[in-house]
Amino acid sequence: MEPAKLWTKNFILCTFVNFLLMLNYYLLITVMTQYAIETYGAGSGIAGLTASIFVIGTLAARLFAGSRLEQIGHKRLVLTGAVLVFAMSGVYLIVEQIAILLVVRLIHGAAYGLLATALGTVVTETVPESKRGEGIGYYMLSNTLGAAVGPFCAVFFHQHGGYDVIFFVCTFAAVIALTSVFLLNFKAYEKTAPVCENDGKEEPAAGRFFAKEALPISILCALIYFGYSSILSFLMSFSAEIHQETAAQYFFSVYALAMLITRPFTGKIFDKKGQWFALVPGMLGFAAGMVILCRADSAILLLTAAAFLGFGVGVTQSAGLASAVEAAKGKHLALVNSTFYICLDLAVGVGPLLLGNLLGFTGYRGMYLSMAILALLCVFLYHGVYRRQVSDRAKVVKEELRREYVYNRRELNS
Repeated sequence: MEPAKLWTKNFILCTFVNFLLMLNYYLLITVMTQYAIETYGAGSGIAGLTASIFVIGTLAARLFAGSRLEQIGHKRLVLTGAVLVFAMSGVYLIVEQIAILLVVRLIHGAAYGLLATALGTVVTETVPESKRGEGIGYYMLSNTLGAAVGPFCAVFFHQHGGYDVIFFVCTFAAVIALTSVFLLNFKAYEKTAPVCENDGKEEPAAGRFFAKEALPISILCALIYFGYSSILSFLMSFSAEIHQETAAQYFFSVYALAMLITRPFTGKIFDKKGQWFALVPGMLGFAAGMVILCRADSAILLLTAAAFLGFGVGVTQSAGLASAVEAAKGKHLALVNSTFYICLDLAVGVGPLLLGNLLGFTGYRGMYLSMAILALLCVFLYHGVYRRQVSDRAKVVKEELRREYVYNRRELNS
């Protein structure tokens, strides 16, 4: 029997399209606030809204896509998301009013949410179960590359061409993504799309917005991402306070490199050893990175923290999603994907607001130390969730064995 293939045409195409989607997202999110201020004379509140309203659109789309993908179909949802991403990317070039810009950002966020959720579902259905951790790890590398390349390109193009060049590059990336989507083979998914089994105890996927089986691990990963939002929002200010602005420019490059190096082998650990051996080291790595960051007073310590944090966030995202799929026993994958990413999006969206208030009491170092403590708390909470999951799985196996025993006895007696 031939081993299950990971690098199929669909897997490669989905990973490539997701990279282009992330590139499109990070190119814009990096400059959008500044663009609103410089182009439309927007105040800081409205300028910030141009960034946050995108997340609102994303969350709404994830809720919809997660509960309706099985009804609408993979192909329709992927194509709709890809077309809207392309259309909204091009509209930035002609927007002349801040109100219209906000509407465009909202629709663009919804398009991003549709396409990201649908692509993630196709990938989780494409990856063989025996290589789930490795496959999702490789797929998530496209997120990492987008997060590394996007901000760098945004700053470069802004300095050497202006906003129109950035919008053109985003549109070009969206065109390539849309073209690539047409090369995907959706027949297998449409024919084998999971049918909702409802014995009166389980609510059909289309009737709910969250996969309850995936919620515990999704919430724990969201707590790690809540801590991650403290880096996204306050790293530059902290680096200025400790006079390490130059080193901070390379922070996310080291962070992304650590993800690229560690994700492939942590995915294999997940498949061979199990989720506990991937997630616990990831959470501990994140906690260690936060401790180093709160003590940083030199470029070496700052970049060392970046390496640990890149490892921690990378493992949490990829192994966390694989664990959520595992907890749901491979059912309702669209709902699992949307549940997982809704939790992460909410954490990153709410984080800056809550942490900004905490900052007044703790300062930067105290805030980062608090996030290290939160990560350690996640380790203990996860251990409880994992033990319960193992216990539930053992009960299921025991019940299956009991039924098989009863069936065999009946066969012998007859």
